[in-house]
Amino acid sequence: MFYNRPDCIQIAEGIYVFKNYIPEEMCNRFSTILDKFEENRFKEDKNYIPWYDDKMSPSVPEALDLWEHVSDLIYPEYVINPQSQFICSRPGQEGMFVHCDSPGKENAHELTQEDSYSTCSIIDFGVVAYISNFEGGEIFYPAFSKDGILKSENNFDESDELIYKPGLGDVVIHKSEAPYFHGTKPVLSGVRYAFSCFATNIAQVPGTFYSYKSPEYLEKIKDRSQESFDNWLNPIQNSKV
Repeated sequence: MFYNRPDCIQIAEGIYVFKNYIPEEMCNRFSTILDKFEENRFKEDKNYIPWYDDKMSPSVPEALDLWEHVSDLIYPEYVINPQSQFICSRPGQEGMFVHCDSPGKENAHELTQEDSYSTCSIIDFGVVAYISNFEGGEIFYPAFSKDGILKSENNFDESDELIYKPGLGDVVIHKSEAPYFHGTKPVLSGVRYAFSCFATNIAQVPGTFYSYKSPEYLEKIKDRSQESFDNWLNPIQNSKV
């Protein structure tokens, strides 16, 4: 399991950090791509949750390389959904609202946005890679105290919450369901580029995308063409991988 790796730092039960896992040159590559987009390219109005409307990057085909690098971290027990967008947070914008990544396997009816890969209620972990330098923008877990101990139920006292300041190249992995509520503090300077993915146990993947390193994946994604990118990103309909 990924949490048995020697480079894994556990900051609380079910919350893990991998320092500098994304190489600096890879971080710089994607920061450069994202920096070239004008700010209005990060605006969209199709989100059920308005917080995302001015923070989602355009689709980045090169993100497949980063996705594979992050996939290596949790393989072979877990695989992550395809993801080609980055979350961009800037000074003057509010921090991310407190939430859990999944309502849980028995609560699919609580989902509020389109579930393209049919995994939102069955994911096991949220996985976030940080590819830029910024101040502020800390991720926090209000259900856990500063020392990483789970608090008593519904105790979200802001004066005592687990806070982690991601550095360049860090990857943070946390369990997806309650009590793993989390949010982010406002960015004070720089731009916070985050590559946010969801990890599912490979035995539970519903066959809506090509699982990393599967024979089908290796066949469909081998040449990095636009067709390969489309094969990777678009949900598979009525199929098992």
